[in-house]
Amino acid sequence: MILRTQSSSLASSAWRATGSVFDGYSATTSSTPQRVRRIVVSLGGERFPFPRAVRKILSILPDDVHVTWQLGSTVLEGFGADLAWVPPDALSSAMRQADAVLIHSGVGSALAAMDAGKAPVLLVREHAFGEHVDDHQRDLATELEERHLAVAPAIESLDWTVVREASSRVVSKHTSVAPIDVGWA
Repeated sequence: MILRTQSSSLASSAWRATGSVFDGYSATTSSTPQRVRRIVVSLGGERFPFPRAVRKILSILPDDVHVTWQLGSTVLEGFGADLAWVPPDALSSAMRQADAVLIHSGVGSALAAMDAGKAPVLLVREHAFGEHVDDHQRDLATELEERHLAVAPAIESLDWTVVREASSRVVSKHTSVAPIDVGWA
């Protein structure tokens, strides 16, 4: 049996690197600073609440920024249940129109942001805080940050400078990438 991984850093004699869904994306950085007026915050559909991220975002959020919230299972006083879920088409549209996207470090959310042309700020759920079953979201955040496709600060380090940095990157999707080798041996 051959075991396969999308991450070259996890490849070994037991695991064969086969390419990644992220190989089809690249990012460029604008030299012109952009004013961030609209952001999307999406914590996905996880069953684990993520109030630590929401509280941090609220602490750095300027008054004049419009936010589209998708909080999933995160419940905080002052936030209504109508913020739990945004339909996929509406969320994609909001991401395309946003100046910056802040998301939990999930593959689906990252791909949605990059498909919208955004380098997301990845907010990593941590097992130690009861935010997930393990710390696999850190691995994804590290991978995407190394590829320059995302910015992934520790939540404690998140500030408006990080949001502006992410907003200066434009992500492009390339169609000429070779398919991932998923053959069976």
